[in-house]
Amino acid sequence: MTQRSVMALCITIAGCAGYTRESLRPIPDHQTASAASLDVRGTEEAARRIASDQQMAIIVEVVRRFYRPLMGQARWIDPQPLAHRRTQSADSLIPADEDWAIAIVSSVALRRVCPLTEANAQCSGHPGGVLRFSAPYSTGDDSAVLYARYTPVRIGAASETEFRMVRRGGVWSIASKGAVAGSSPAAPSVSSAATSFDRLLAADRMFAQSALGKDFASGIASMFAWDVIMQSAGGHVRGAAAAIEALRRIADSDAVARAEWHAVGGSTSSDGMQGFTFGYVTLGGVDRRKYLAYWRNQANGWRVAAYKVVRSAPGNPSLAMLPMSIPTPGLPSTDSATTHRYGNELRAAEIAFSDDAGPMGLGPAFQKWGAPDAVFTGGAAHVEFVRGPEAIAKSVSAGGARNTVITWAPTDVIVASTGDLGVSIGTIRITSPPTAEKAAETVEVPFFTVWKRATPRDVWRYVAE
Repeated sequence: MTQRSVMALCITIAGCAGYTRESLRPIPDHQTASAASLDVRGTEEAARRIASDQQMAIIVEVVRRFYRPLMGQARWIDPQPLAHRRTQSADSLIPADEDWAIAIVSSVALRRVCPLTEANAQCSGHPGGVLRFSAPYSTGDDSAVLYARYTPVRIGAASETEFRMVRRGGVWSIASKGAVAGSSPAAPSVSSAATSFDRLLAADRMFAQSALGKDFASGIASMFAWDVIMQSAGGHVRGAAAAIEALRRIADSDAVARAEWHAVGGSTSSDGMQGFTFGYVTLGGVDRRKYLAYWRNQANGWRVAAYKVVRSAPGNPSLAMLPMSIPTPGLPSTDSATTHRYGNELRAAEIAFSDDAGPMGLGPAFQKWGAPDAVFTGGAAHVEFVRGPEAIAKSVSAGGARNTVITWAPTDVIVASTGDLGVSIGTIRITSPPTAEKAAETVEVPFFTVWKRATPRDVWRYVAE
């Protein structure tokens, strides 16, 4: 087989794993323990024995030699390192370090190697995958081991690889590689809705536990995706950095205030890759609020893609878990074109909901479009979430001025590949009628709404608002 045909074959089958543009010499393989038995990647002491510049050199060598993007592919460097222990909870709680990811990208100096942050325009739209690295661990004076998890962005399962590194003449190179058997994080079973939600709920609770020692903004933002959209008083803010600033304003600039939250409900899509939770937040031990979070199951675990926190009426809400909104098990995942169509159907449902509110009235429209188990934050008028379409209809109808015109439309839609769960994000326009004292006035209010349906053939219904 010619060198060109080998290159074409490796690109077609495996993205040239183990091969580089400079050399088609394969990297030797070695045997590793299974993920179940190899539950420790390394120790803090072993990581400290390697100087920071040498740690960077090891990671750069692995990216350039083994994960070099070819044929239009891209690589995204996850700013959240892998933990010393190989457990889902440990990997989820490691703090992200965007400066570290950017430093890797800068040192690698290859086109289409980008940080998994907002600064990734040159990688946008390309096939490829996300790289998440452990710290390099010293195994001797001139030897080390590094772990890397690679998650394809489109097709394929995540996998973890152990790289044994050697240094000769001051230069690090890969001595051998080995797949960590059983390291792929299994997607929640589509046949078990409860298992899917249990994993999401566990992630929500882990983030809540880790937030106890942090300030309000940092504690909540630790669970945000880098491109999170958060609802705030002035409109939606985009990106983790902007969301942190919005959270600080919510906390009245009190950087030492602590946030505690407790989920009481939610669900996942049938493929276990998207979901939502809702519950109650206490700020500084006294200020009670409600939250709604829409999550995506990403390469670095569950992360919040959309979030809002609203005021609550004084009182103590029940923290008992509500029945989960059960998805239909076993719906098939689809291609990107079909998922895009599902998103357009959700967008159309949101617009039809708004169109009904004019002639029908706001309350009746909310009753018509609500799922039987829908919940509504209700704002400062309610201690707890309003439950059920009829109660929600009464809540939104109360206190509205006569002849007020309310319309809304989505600007963003996120939908699961199974077409049974999604979120719409947009703006409500409220136009009050003119009076003798002033002309008609329009104010804009941000919203995001979680929707569900049993199958892609059914009508979308909102389930959390």
